Amino acid sequence: MTKLGRFDCPPAQRLTDYQFGLLDEEAAAEVRLHLARCPRCQDELALLEPFLTDESDTVQLAEVERSDAPNMIRPPRQYWQVTEVTMTGTLRMARGLDTDTEQIGRARSATVYLEAELHKPGPRLKGQVIDATVDWAGALAELWQAGMMRRVHVLDDMCEFNFDLADESPISLFITALSGVTVAIEKLSLMQ
Repeated sequence: MTKLGRFDCPPAQRLTDYQFGLLDEEAAAEVRLHLARCPRCQDELALLEPFLTDESDTVQLAEVERSDAPNMIRPPRQYWQVTEVTMTGTLRMARGLDTDTEQIGRARSATVYLEAELHKPGPRLKGQVIDATVDWAGALAELWQAGMMRRVHVLDDMCEFNFDLADESPISLFITALSGVTVAIEKLSLMQ
């Protein structure tokens, strides 16, 4: 008694693994035998073949430019804009003895703490996101300067990040949690 070919067909991932030679000999022989008698899987493999070729001819992506965030399309409930960043200072700063700046920005339940330290060749930005409702560990922080993405960092388990910058020009910072919520701080001057 012969089996109906379509009910015992391997999934597309298994065909892909077969094509790349990732299966052990026994599994590869099983797929090879199935392919010999199943025209549907032969067609499916032929359909997958353009996607399984080497990637030497793929187009390299150009550097992405982005205009200001209001032109971006984001769901409003997921996009939290920090509207005011407050400079926190110390007496050492007031006396000109300390060049580090500390700033705090709030958006809904998230509070973003930023600290800029003067370094050569440019400032170092350290930050942390504190939030009681959204988990920011593992979030992606994007730092933009002059309309271009300059740095990307994944927040650690303490929701902290840091960037070494080339210059002191204003930045925009977009932090996207794994849940999809984005906190945005735009056109921020680090060393005021």
